[in-house]
Amino acid sequence: MAQRVLFVDDEEMNRTLLKTQLSTAGYDVTVCSNGEAAFAALDGGTFDLIILDVMMPPPDGIEICRRIRAAGVSVPILFLSGWPAVETQARALAAGGSAFLPRPYRREQLIGTIHALIKRA
Repeated sequence: MAQRVLFVDDEEMNRTLLKTQLSTAGYDVTVCSNGEAAFAALDGGTFDLIILDVMMPPPDGIEICRRIRAAGVSVPILFLSGWPAVETQARALAAGGSAFLPRPYRREQLIGTIHALIKRA
């Protein structure tokens, strides 16, 4: 059975690209364009990994992560962001993120990070 990944990003191009990258690597990917859709997806199923963009219209990825952790969801959360400032990374990890991968990233780097996070969980 394919491992399930939830990806939340407000940019359609990012959602399409990542879904294609992960689907061809054998993952079952659900994409959402905002936090409310992500919470609905989490209510409707289980995932092996959650990937969040940081910069989105409210709630942003960091707030989504906080809410997910407050709800008791313990699956790994990977942040992807074009805003790789150390402060942003620190806030993302402090909110409950498991890892942070700055954009642009290489496909191999993304797949390797995802594999490691799921394996550790």
